[in-house]
Amino acid sequence: MIYIFKLKFNMPYGFRVGGTKQESNLLEALYQIDEQGSIYYLIPFSSWKGVFRRVTEMLVNSQSHFNNHSVSEDRVNQIYTVYSSSIEECVKNITDCDNDVVKVAIAKGIISKNDRSHDKKTEFAKLVEMWNCPVEKIYGSEYFAGSITISDSIVYSGVLSRTHAVIDRKSKKVLERHLYTEHIVDVNSVNVNLILRDYIKEWLDTLRFMANVGTFIGGSKSRGIGYIKLDTKESEFAEVRDITAKPVFKPLSDLL
Repeated sequence: MIYIFKLKFNMPYGFRVGGTKQESNLLEALYQIDEQGSIYYLIPFSSWKGVFRRVTEMLVNSQSHFNNHSVSEDRVNQIYTVYSSSIEECVKNITDCDNDVVKVAIAKGIISKNDRSHDKKTEFAKLVEMWNCPVEKIYGSEYFAGSITISDSIVYSGVLSRTHAVIDRKSKKVLERHLYTEHIVDVNSVNVNLILRDYIKEWLDTLRFMANVGTFIGGSKSRGIGYIKLDTKESEFAEVRDITAKPVFKPLSDLL
């Protein structure tokens, strides 16, 4: 099953994502200039992906994931024993291989006819652990792409300039010559589009958290900048069962 999401996030305090320090005392929000010469501000897909992934990681709360899927000697042997018959069959004839994780292992050179070393077996075990991890399957890993595709968010808006002082943490005093100005994109909401292939349960848990609690995106989080909360009434989703049919969108609240 493929799902399409059109998400709207309320953003009461604006945001500043990325950007460059053009001068020693100015932090700008990331922006581009369109063909008409107008400035627009950008939340790149990579920033969204990091936000969603962080929430999913917290909810899944997998010890294996937080340990980077490191595997013990016993676990390596256990996994390799389970997959050994599939490995032998797929190495002989990859075209008839019906085991997806073994296919990935062969494609990445982890498994081959000539190399069944301990290091390769350990790497294969790590791949299997990642393959079975919802976080890695949704957002991708070093071995395979994730099941989610995320758009950039483009915002045409003005900015608010805020001046701050840098405080020395030890003396609690303002440092000399350490005033700086920060640009905050003045916007109340932002939209992002996504496509998800499978792993809908963990994804819906992520959306529920973002609707009930919210999270942050971009810089200046300690001052509340970049706080976002999912608007389920204004967001939509569609299930794609037939790629030739036009998607029918429904309120996200129907799904959550």
